[in-house]
Amino acid sequence: MDILSGAVLEDFSGDVEAYWQANQEDLFIERDLEDLVTKQFDRLQQLDSDAYKLLCRMGCYRYQDVPTVPIAGLFCLLWDIPENRHRRVIKSLQDRSLIDFEDGEFWLHPVIRAEAIIRLRAGEEWNTANRKAAEFWTQNIKTIETLKEALRAFEAYHHYMMINDFNMSGVVIVNQRPNQWEGNEPLGRSFYRLGVLQQTMASILEIVHKVNPGYVLSRLYNMLGGLFWLTGSPNKAIEAHKKSGLISKEFLENNQESKQDSFWFKRLTRYALFNIGLCNLDLWELEISLQYFEEVLAIFEKDCSSENGFYTNEGGMETWCCLAFTTSYLSDRERAFTCANFAYNSIASEKLDSWATGYCPLLLGSSYKNLGDFKKAFEMYEKAMSYSEESHYKQVRAKALTGLAEPYRDQLDFKKAISHHSESIEYLKEISAKCDLAEAFYQLGLTYQVMSNFEGSVENFQEAIQLFTEMEAPKQVERVRQSMQNWK
Repeated sequence: MDILSGAVLEDFSGDVEAYWQANQEDLFIERDLEDLVTKQFDRLQQLDSDAYKLLCRMGCYRYQDVPTVPIAGLFCLLWDIPENRHRRVIKSLQDRSLIDFEDGEFWLHPVIRAEAIIRLRAGEEWNTANRKAAEFWTQNIKTIETLKEALRAFEAYHHYMMINDFNMSGVVIVNQRPNQWEGNEPLGRSFYRLGVLQQTMASILEIVHKVNPGYVLSRLYNMLGGLFWLTGSPNKAIEAHKKSGLISKEFLENNQESKQDSFWFKRLTRYALFNIGLCNLDLWELEISLQYFEEVLAIFEKDCSSENGFYTNEGGMETWCCLAFTTSYLSDRERAFTCANFAYNSIASEKLDSWATGYCPLLLGSSYKNLGDFKKAFEMYEKAMSYSEESHYKQVRAKALTGLAEPYRDQLDFKKAISHHSESIEYLKEISAKCDLAEAFYQLGLTYQVMSNFEGSVENFQEAIQLFTEMEAPKQVERVRQSMQNWK
């Protein structure tokens, strides 16, 4: 009706009868509606060429994950029109009911957008319009603290994909923005934090074989490894981290990088080792994990500043927390206490990124729980929980709930333990975090076992075994089976 009323007002001076006489044969058939839209575009092209340009260019926007575009997103498409005419051009489309708008946000009806795309593609402005739109989304989103902001920033990825600029699509994912929790956070990590794992993984997989070797590709493999790890594919994650490290190492050895790139390539080389250690933790290859963490620590000893033998530069705190976690499960109590206490006493003064701010307390919580210090275990889990609520970090919240359930179980507070287990499992199912979900089922099985609830225990142990089997983690399966033997 907006299309019809606009045509009546614009072309027939509001004379509905005259409009009817001219168009009555075409109104109620879909194909003829398309013809009507085509005529509207043709008329607009004749009457207001600037408005016609904008209408066609607006076809580059998707109106899907982000259904509307602010007025600045229209201004950016008027690159060849004087700025003092921008609002007039937009109003011309509003007056003709060719664009929808509400509260300063604009969008195209699907029928109008379909015609706009056809015309934009047929001309010479398809690439330019998509680049301008991508630049708008990149510049418009200054910080990412919510899913809405992340999705808006990610629109730039889709615009670059439209014109097959895979390198710039990759840049969008690794592009960093400040937020209240850390100095800079890449868009890909923002999606980790917000629990949008599968979509981010699919987007990286779509381009990772088409991006030129260099920093962006190394970082994409780094993020892909993180996503495989978070979603319960540690073996795939290891392969991705190896590729990230290899790319960085090759560029460092060939001296092909700038000073800034050299900094990042060194960091990504270290990240690769650290993350492979994390993946082996999920496979329950504790000795292998320990080797990787010790290798990372040796790099800090060589390259980073030290104080009393402890290396605390960026990334160092995570390594100490992982060493505490690993050695506490390997029953090296003296070393576990040393590592845990150093990290515990230093964590407040360290500048950590969003991942470490959430995961370091989780690792320390587990370490102290294994070492029997329930007070510090609770403190660390509560710290992780508090951060997860502030930052919308769903996976950290779920793991903190599982972690809190364990000392409650050890203190025989089964009501709180079961409540935390159940809430954690629901979160992890929602974000498809297979490994953490398997661990949550395993821990719930242990709680039912302590409660002498045979049926509940076996049911959850079986759930854990199935997920660990899908992950190709035989040592995790064996770990669960050994716990089941306690019934015999």
